[in-house]
Amino acid sequence: MKMRLAILGFAVAGLALLPATSTRAQGTSNTDNTSTAAADSTSAPVPMSANHTLAVAVPSAAPSPNPTAAGDSGHRIDVFLGYSFISSGYGETRELAHGYAGSVTFNINRNFGIMADFSGHNHSSNPPFNVPADDQDQDLYYLVFGPTVSHHFGNARVSGHALVGIAQQRFSVSNPGITNFGQKDRNFAMAIGGSFDWIGSGHFGWRVLDVDYIFTQTLPIQLNSVVHNIRFSTGLLIRF
Repeated sequence: MKMRLAILGFAVAGLALLPATSTRAQGTSNTDNTSTAAADSTSAPVPMSANHTLAVAVPSAAPSPNPTAAGDSGHRIDVFLGYSFISSGYGETRELAHGYAGSVTFNINRNFGIMADFSGHNHSSNPPFNVPADDQDQDLYYLVFGPTVSHHFGNARVSGHALVGIAQQRFSVSNPGITNFGQKDRNFAMAIGGSFDWIGSGHFGWRVLDVDYIFTQTLPIQLNSVVHNIRFSTGLLIRF
């Protein structure tokens, strides 16, 4: 009988402990679920509404240099080398003299520059209506400087310039035993003209035509105190 009472007591005590254990287990489960939910809420990205946009900071790029600030394609210096001929009034008759021409232009910007221009022409002929043995020689050299203005039309460029400097000119007529006359002077020179250029995409272009009116003044005791010449040039254009 005592054994039965003891077993019955243990059974009642076990039934009394079951709810507390269940409650404790449920509390632990809830705690774990809460922690998991908190972790998920921390790691999950926050959804964005349609009315909000994500602002991303993008570093601004450094301003690129303007390619036309120093002439088109950023070229600062133009070098011209070419063939030239001149209609010269320096002498007894007007003559066509062949030679060469060159110039260097420093481009301040796309439309303005400073030019240094040099040319040389030489000629020898027998003037008409003279003794066939007469020989007329001319040597003409010009060095002038000044501003130039230009305008671009795509690959084409039209320029104008007004230059001043010096001229060295020599003229002589000789006929052995009959006459021997010559003059040589170095004096003021002025050149006013313009050019048409075709500019390539790289460092090269072509000066299609350059035309200049060249005014020079000689000593009063010589053939002409004022000389009017017209010069034509064409050739290669190199750009740096």
